[in-house]
Amino acid sequence: MITIGCLVPTRQRVDWTKRMIESCLDTASDPDHIKIALRLDMDDFESHKGYANLIRVGTDKILKGPGKCLSLLWNDAYDLLGESTQINMHSGDDLIFRTEDWDGAVRDTAQQFPNGVGMVYCDDGLQHEGLATHGLYSRKWSETIGYFCPPYFAHDYNDTWLTFLGKNIQAAGFPKACVYRGDKLIEHMHCSAPDGKGGTKAPVDDVYKLAHMRKARQDCGPIYQEMLPDRNKDVEKLLAAIKGESK
Repeated sequence: MITIGCLVPTRQRVDWTKRMIESCLDTASDPDHIKIALRLDMDDFESHKGYANLIRVGTDKILKGPGKCLSLLWNDAYDLLGESTQINMHSGDDLIFRTEDWDGAVRDTAQQFPNGVGMVYCDDGLQHEGLATHGLYSRKWSETIGYFCPPYFAHDYNDTWLTFLGKNIQAAGFPKACVYRGDKLIEHMHCSAPDGKGGTKAPVDDVYKLAHMRKARQDCGPIYQEMLPDRNKDVEKLLAAIKGESK
């Protein structure tokens, strides 16, 4: 049975994370084969006990560490689960899993990954098929390119980078290596997402304010653009792994 890891960097959002975890497990067909990995900031003292109360002892894991580049927090969570998971999700504390058996759909899709290399993503209620906002990636995918998230971005662009890889693999003739499951909704409750009632799906809390400050200090767009050759090299690595070639 494929075990799925949900990797979640989080800060000052115990209630949001509780909602995410409960919806994840309640809608899953096999919650015993889902593991949650929370990456916490060491200085978020007031939240630590609340987060500890959310995890299943012996199944889920928590890592407390210093604040660092956001991309690296997901990589920390990935490393925390080690070889215990075969598929890992670029998850967030601002998600609600809406559709029953989302995990069954992910496992069924992963069984079709060519040579075990692939990604799958569900409808997020905002970007839909256009962007794998919270994609799930096979361990072989991550091992092939040498990271779970590209370790360069203080905000945004992880999903853009990883979607670029998947779409280029599709275009190279491997549609089963990058699959959109529009029949499953994992809703992104983002502060920029309209709620259909004239408001947004979430308030601008202190964590979003911190993200906005990071954006004001550093524009990651030029970094993303300048690293196109690196993305193309990663596409080549993934294609070689799919074909069973050494690269």
